[in-house]
Amino acid sequence: MQPHGFEWAYLFFDTRKGRNMSKLSIKRRRFIVTSLVIPVILLVAFVVFPAIDLFRMSFTDWDGYSAGSHFIWFDNYKSMVLNGDFLCFFLFLFTG
Repeated sequence: MQPHGFEWAYLFFDTRKGRNMSKLSIKRRRFIVTSLVIPVILLVAFVVFPAIDLFRMSFTDWDGYSAGSHFIWFDNYKSMVLNGDFLCFFLFLFTG
């Protein structure tokens, strides 16, 4: 009996002793792993890395055009929270 919640691990690791894997089973596992690796690499390259970079840039005073930027830490977030439009948005969001 396989432990509940770790079914995905059996795609990669066969922990049952004495089991002979057929060539079809090996090819199936190789296909599944290859089919999953490519989308994960693309997801990391086009979603995760840009999101991390955007978060890093939110702590700078970069205007989008200039070559240089300086870390200003939480000043961007302070000005956003203290902005009247931002507060009005949340009032509208929660009160309808």
